[in-house]
Amino acid sequence: MRHSFIAAVMGALLAAPLISGCSDNNTSYESSSELTTEAPETTAPAEEETTEKASEAESEEISANMADVVSNGNDILYIMDNGDYVYVTEKNDQDGPHEVYVRDNRKGSTEELDLPEYSVVYHCDGEKLYYYSPDEGLCVYDEGKSSLLSKDTKSADFVPRRESFYFFDDGILFCCPDGEETEIKIMDYSGKLSQESFHIDHKNARIVGYADIGGKTCLICSYDVGVKEHIIAFDGASSASYKELAVGERPVITGGKLYYIDFNKLYSIPVDGGEPKQVSETPCMKYCFLGDKLIFTDTKSVFSLDSSGEKEIMDCSDLTECDFIKEIGTADGRLFVRGGSGAFYSCLAETDENGSIIEEIYSGEKR
Repeated sequence: MRHSFIAAVMGALLAAPLISGCSDNNTSYESSSELTTEAPETTAPAEEETTEKASEAESEEISANMADVVSNGNDILYIMDNGDYVYVTEKNDQDGPHEVYVRDNRKGSTEELDLPEYSVVYHCDGEKLYYYSPDEGLCVYDEGKSSLLSKDTKSADFVPRRESFYFFDDGILFCCPDGEETEIKIMDYSGKLSQESFHIDHKNARIVGYADIGGKTCLICSYDVGVKEHIIAFDGASSASYKELAVGERPVITGGKLYYIDFNKLYSIPVDGGEPKQVSETPCMKYCFLGDKLIFTDTKSVFSLDSSGEKEIMDCSDLTECDFIKEIGTADGRLFVRGGSGAFYSCLAETDENGSIIEEIYSGEKR
């Protein structure tokens, strides 16, 4: 399905000649599709507008395309094909406390990965890790060795947001700043670039996912205007105007709906039209999907919402010495929660869908 999406959205991109990702080629991309029409302004739901709790009203129906959501939204923990875990831990050395990635063989042995300082892992295919190095760009880590995929992926001297890259079956989409615009390029997993690309006429745009809208497969992107994140849809086939879907943070496309956070409240809206719906009155800072359930946190507790209603399933104090919830996420159909205390201490655990702790995978030393 993801291959069909790319073919439908970009047509000639997959069929276009490829150039070496490590060459000095500076193609002008004159054949790129320019999206220059301003999107119509939308009005986000007012903060004071509320809905009844899901348990007292029609509950949100969750239908998550887990393969895409997890592949492009998970960063709490990666599971390798052999069962090893890869995750972030805290290390304290002569440079002070800082985060590092480790590989845990689940048999009592943990090895620190030899990644450049300040690197961030974006994706795992089960055998290889794809990470961003501030000095090089997007790299692949395979059996202890790192290699640069394409120098074109390095767009700044800082690590871009995870949503600047979108991984699908046959390649990678990635965003490149281009003045006041953003150029979206495509490359395969060997680092070879397509000669064609397309533009969004806003800087620092990011990729949310894709959705079928009005019979067309559309790419969903977002960009910032001040402190607001605008979420738009376009088919990438022409310079026709695009559609603005909503204004909010942490957007996710799944089950024909766009989910996003606005003023610490979670909303959903059908991508093919309709009114925004406040999913819960409970504040939401982060969320993920587990089967037919929506899991979210207000940083103190973890909540589960499905067709039967909403319930609190976990408190931060359930994790060893934790005062708040830092992250929640899923991997391989399982739920993981990371709690924290202070600036560096964290505890990573796997829980079941009801919030019961199955295993505390890692618990750092409190400093």
